[in-house]
Amino acid sequence: MDMLQTAIFDAVVIGDAKLAGKLAKTALISQQDPEQLIVEAIIPAMEEVGNRFECNEYFIPELLICARASRFALEILTPAIKSKSVKKKGVVMTGVIQGDLHDIGIQIIGLLLEGHGFEIVHLGVDVCKERFAKKAGECNPNIIAISCANTWSQKALEECVTFLNQVGFRGKVMIGGAFVTPETAKEFGCAYAKNAVEAIKLAREMVPLD
Repeated sequence: MDMLQTAIFDAVVIGDAKLAGKLAKTALISQQDPEQLIVEAIIPAMEEVGNRFECNEYFIPELLICARASRFALEILTPAIKSKSVKKKGVVMTGVIQGDLHDIGIQIIGLLLEGHGFEIVHLGVDVCKERFAKKAGECNPNIIAISCANTWSQKALEECVTFLNQVGFRGKVMIGGAFVTPETAKEFGCAYAKNAVEAIKLAREMVPLD
């Protein structure tokens, strides 16, 4: 990371939303690539926040404050990514599984995928299997990306994947989140993305844009 990326990283980790937004604006004025800022500063910062939570250094209030700081930065960077002229070829439907309200990760993935030429249909948080299936029938996505960031929603995730198969969804399903593992994905018959970078790589393999 360069000095500005490090500063954005630090601002998110300490939960300083105003500073994170200000630094994001400075980075764009300096003509830094917005996608690179997300991949090299914001994503690692939220991973660090997650690590501190697991080590009992941070608790729920700190998680919320840091998530707010990351949102401030993302709100500044999002228009710059969406303004890229990229040929659209694939459709990715994204959503957070029922019982889970953590959407920072899936929003970042959707934003970066959009910058790589995918049309994004985002369903939001706490999405039931029926809504995933209904919307898939309407927009016919190439990929459905489902996030699950807590242990108690894994059953709902499994039921959702099973239901999508039962209703005849023909596209690919990609899952990820803090408590999703490669073994879980293999058991469910899905693709697994550890982070946003892997999600982009997988999506481009599933639906080549070049």
